[in-house]
Amino acid sequence: MNRLIIKKLYINNKKIIFNDHVNYIVGRNASGKTTLFKLIRYIFGLEYSIPEYINLNSTYLKINCFIGDREIIIKRELNSNYIEFKGDFNKKVKIKSKEFNEIYYSLFKPTFNIEKDKKSAVQILNAGFIDDDFLLFSKKNNDLIKKIFGINIDIVKRSKTEIIEYSEKLKYNKASSDLIKNYKKRVNKVLINKYNDKIEERDKEIFENILNEEYINFQESYIKQEEFLEQAKSAHKKLRTKSNDLYNDRLNNLKSEFFSYQTKLGFTKTFDINDVFYFGKVNNYSYGQIMLLQLLVVLLFTQNNNTNVVNPIPIIMSDAIFNFLDEKLLYKIHNFILEISKKNNLQYIEFINSKEKINSNNIILDLNKEGVF
Repeated sequence: MNRLIIKKLYINNKKIIFNDHVNYIVGRNASGKTTLFKLIRYIFGLEYSIPEYINLNSTYLKINCFIGDREIIIKRELNSNYIEFKGDFNKKVKIKSKEFNEIYYSLFKPTFNIEKDKKSAVQILNAGFIDDDFLLFSKKNNDLIKKIFGINIDIVKRSKTEIIEYSEKLKYNKASSDLIKNYKKRVNKVLINKYNDKIEERDKEIFENILNEEYINFQESYIKQEEFLEQAKSAHKKLRTKSNDLYNDRLNNLKSEFFSYQTKLGFTKTFDINDVFYFGKVNNYSYGQIMLLQLLVVLLFTQNNNTNVVNPIPIIMSDAIFNFLDEKLLYKIHNFILEISKKNNLQYIEFINSKEKINSNNIILDLNKEGVF
C-alpha cells in the first residue's frame, strides 16, 4: 500500500511546510493543536464537519501531498460534504461515497488475498490518526487489523449474509412446496368425492399428472437449492477458517518484533502481542499502557518491507497522547520513532505540548510563537 507524504498545508492564508519524516507541531494547551489535527482529518474527508468552536478566515482548506509517486492536491471548502482531488486527474466527490472510497483505493493500492476491498484504503488511512478517542484494541477494529494483513474480511462477512438470506428464501420455498402438496391432496379429494362420476377417468388422470408434474418439478428445484445452500455453507466455513488461520499466523509472525520494540524502549514489563489483541485482557491495562502499546502496534503496522503487513498504515499523526510520560521515556520514544520513520520511509507528525527532549530541527510550527487561528 502506498505511502502518504504531506508536503504543504494551506489554512487561514498560512502555509505550513512538512518534512518527509518526523514533524513536531508545538503548542501549550488551547493553542490550537487539536484544532489543526481535526482540520487535517477534515481535508482528507475523515471528518464530516468542522467543530463549531473553530473560526476560520479562509473559505477552503488545502493539502499538497504525495501518495506513492503521484503528486496530489486535496482541497475542501468549509461546511462542504465534497472533496476535490487535483493532479494527474481532477475529480470532485462526496465524502464517504462509493466514488470517494474508489479514488482512495486507486491512489493507495491496497492488496488482498481475495478480490478487492474498495473501502479499505480510507479505513487504513484513518488508523494512522491517533488521539485520545483512538482505540485500536477493540472488537470493532479487529476487521481493520485483518485488512492491514491483506485479508478481505468483507468477503467472509458478505458470504455469511448471503447464506442467511438464501436460507430464508428456502424456508419460503419449503412452505410453498407444502402448500402445493396440500393443494394437490385437496384437489384429488374433491375429484374423488364430488366429481368422481362426472369426470372421465382419462381427464382425471391428465389433471392429476399435471399436478404431480408441477409438484415434482418444484421439489426437484427445492432439493437442488438445498444442495447449493450446503455447498455455500461449506465454502463459507473454509473461507472463514482460512482467513482466521492467516490472521493468527501473521499476528504470531510479528510477536518477536513487537517484543524487541518494547525492549528497545526499556519496558520493565513486556506484553505479548496476542494478549494485546485479546480484548478482555486489554481492559485490565492502564490508560498509559494502552496508549503506548497502541503506538507500538501502529508503528509495527507501518512496515512497508514486512510480508505480514500487506497494507501498511501510510502515515502517523498523533495529537498530544504522550503528555503523561516522563521526559526520559519520552526522549526514548521520539528517538525510536525517528529510527522507524527513516527505516520505513514513514511520515510522522506529532502535536506536542513542550519542545523539551525533541530535536528542534523537526519542529515545523511553534503555535506559542506564531498562531494559526
